[in-house]
Amino acid sequence: MPFHFAYMYSVSPHKRRTPVFAPAENQRVVSPARMRACLALVFTLVSVLGATEVSAQALVGGGRSSGMGNATTALRGDAWASSNPSTLGTLSGRAVSFFTSQTFGLSELQYSAFQYVEPFGFGSIGASISTFGFADYRDTRLGLTFARGFTFGSSRKAYLGVDFFYGQVAISEYGSTGLIGVSFGGLVEVSDVFDFGFSIQNLNSPSLGEQDELPRVLSTGIQYSASDVVSVVADVQQEVDRPLMVRGGIEFHPVRALYLRTGVGTKPTRFSGGVGVRAGLLAVDIAAQRHDILGWTPAGGLSLLW
Repeated sequence: MPFHFAYMYSVSPHKRRTPVFAPAENQRVVSPARMRACLALVFTLVSVLGATEVSAQALVGGGRSSGMGNATTALRGDAWASSNPSTLGTLSGRAVSFFTSQTFGLSELQYSAFQYVEPFGFGSIGASISTFGFADYRDTRLGLTFARGFTFGSSRKAYLGVDFFYGQVAISEYGSTGLIGVSFGGLVEVSDVFDFGFSIQNLNSPSLGEQDELPRVLSTGIQYSASDVVSVVADVQQEVDRPLMVRGGIEFHPVRALYLRTGVGTKPTRFSGGVGVRAGLLAVDIAAQRHDILGWTPAGGLSLLW
């Protein structure tokens, strides 16, 4: 579940934060161009944490979910399991996936990730590594996910999953710090066409400093598979002490190899779209998201599924 979380300061007017790092004695002079890039970076990182309502969210899931508004709490068959680790258990085979995005088209806000999923008789295990930022600011994460399915009733299945991650933030001339976090989720097949999912991110409230805890994020979601051609997903997310966020997406599968996707989200308002192509073992997904004020975020993914 590649969710990046680090930040330097909070901009919330209601809560004062302590800096994670203290500046060096002989701090270098930063050029105006680099300063603008750093300010954009800090704004984006804070927005990922939901520290301000007027925020922008980086695309940190896979190419499929990015085109569907990142409404992934009940999304089946996605190797990234970006907001619910239990959905990893719905994969029918192995997966090797690469993903990258560039928030608002800025190279300083480059995100890249790799994920490998291996199914076993006792469940599915996923391992991931991701990185966000540039030379002077680097946010790196290692993740390990486990998901298992259970049968109940005559044919229904439920899935439970847990994600453990280690994250490290390194800032040039400031040093680095790290944390360990845990997320948990579940997915239930309510009917042949309807799935319900839930998750709790940052269950253990990991902290980058004495006061800078990552907020718990509670999510519920549904997936309605009207047919083999159309699937609809919707999420409701609640971050502690923040406004409710709603996300939704549609995937249209008109022909065997082609997938068309669109999505929308609130807090902040953003729109997304994407295209997926499947040819044998190879899957290619391209997506883009638009923020009303800050513009476009392009993203793309490449997967091998067998």
